[in-house]
Amino acid sequence: MRTRGANERCYVCGAAALQGRVLIDIDEAADLARCSRSTIERRIRQSRLECAKLATGETRIYLDSLFRDPPFREFDLRPLDVV
Repeated sequence: MRTRGANERCYVCGAAALQGRVLIDIDEAADLARCSRSTIERRIRQSRLECAKLATGETRIYLDSLFRDPPFREFDLRPLDVV
């Protein structure tokens, strides 16, 4: 996890990203939401997740946008250790 840098912009509108928001990579977002990487990428394309493109070309997801939308259908709220 990391916070935004000076050169990061909103992937959707191109506005400068707000300071203090936590950015996570796509794999971390998929792990947190208990879904696949392709589900996260699809949500980005649908503009349902807010993200930023880094100067290196990598995409990062805003952590708060991951849970702002109703949970993913695949999202499971049970604790990991429940059988």
